[in-house]
Formats: sequence, structure tokens, C-alpha cells
Amino acid sequence: MDEFCEEILKVKEVYESNPDIKLGDQLCLMTYIHLCISLVYRVSYFKGVNLSRQINLARDFMDENFPQWRNLEYLSFGYCRKRGFKHLGLWATSALYKT
Repeated sequence: MDEFCEEILKVKEVYESNPDIKLGDQLCLMTYIHLCISLVYRVSYFKGVNLSRQINLARDFMDENFPQWRNLEYLSFGYCRKRGFKHLGLWATSALYKT
């Protein structure tokens, strides 16, 4: 998980250093999906891993590096409810992370 976090911060630097790229919210969403959902899910299969700690680490990383994730339009109920079951799942996971 640490390697992913390091790499995503490099990508974020590229986005921030180029004013022509306006994909901050999409990068935030992609990071949320891959870190908070995909990686934490995969890590959960390793025996002896403290899943609660991994969830907290993922949340802390998002709060520190992508604080807008908590108010991201793409994770709001209003946006997700119009887009089907998978989007509702995305909203539900974000609601759990926000608690």
C-alpha cells in the first residue's frame, strides 16, 4: 500500500505542476477507488493483517493528500443514486469511510 501511495503522489505532482490539466476531482476519485476499496480489499486476504489499521491508514492518506474526497460530487448520494447499483455501492463505502 505504501508503494501505491508514493506513486499516486508523484502523479498528483504532475497534475499540480501543469495548469492545463484540470482533472483534480477525477484523480481524487481514482485514488479513493483504488486505495480505499481495491487495495484495502486485497490486503484483507492476508492473514494477520489488521484490517482496521489499514482502513485508518487509507482514510488518513486521503484526508492528508486529497481532503476534497469527503465532499466530492462523485461520491455524493445525489450523484450516485441516479447512476445505478454500482454507484450506490461507491457512495456506501465512502459513507462508511467518513464515519
